[in-house]
Amino acid sequence: MTMSSKLIKFSAALAMLVSPAFAERADEAFKRSLQESIDQTVDPSKLIAFGAAVMGSIILIALISKWRGKRPRQVGPKTINSPGKLIREICKNVNLKPAELKQLKSLCEQQNISNPLVLLLCPSMLGKAVKENQKKLDRAVLSGLAKKIARVA
Repeated sequence: MTMSSKLIKFSAALAMLVSPAFAERADEAFKRSLQESIDQTVDPSKLIAFGAAVMGSIILIALISKWRGKRPRQVGPKTINSPGKLIREICKNVNLKPAELKQLKSLCEQQNISNPLVLLLCPSMLGKAVKENQKKLDRAVLSGLAKKIARVA
């Protein structure tokens, strides 16, 4: 037998032992206790103190939340607002060589694209730029770049 089945049998046996007279006495005791607690008068000073404590805690929570809201929270790394720093950071993480970045920049100039990262993030734009600009392209550098992009994606 498992422990739970033993527990169920024990509780069933205990329930059979409880007499109806005990249940009536417990019910009467509950009613009497309830009536006594209802008949008691409420001390106004305790009620006022309780209300003041509740209001004080609400004000304290509001002040703490306002104080915490003023400080800037730094959850992640510092944001980069410089396009040059962003390009360098991404080139470092993707392991782009300077020659590959130079090819991307020349393709951007020929396609009137503002940032070489657009070509990194959108392979279809990179393919379109390569097809349209057959001049001044180093095929070996671009093939290495395409392999890196495919590996990262």
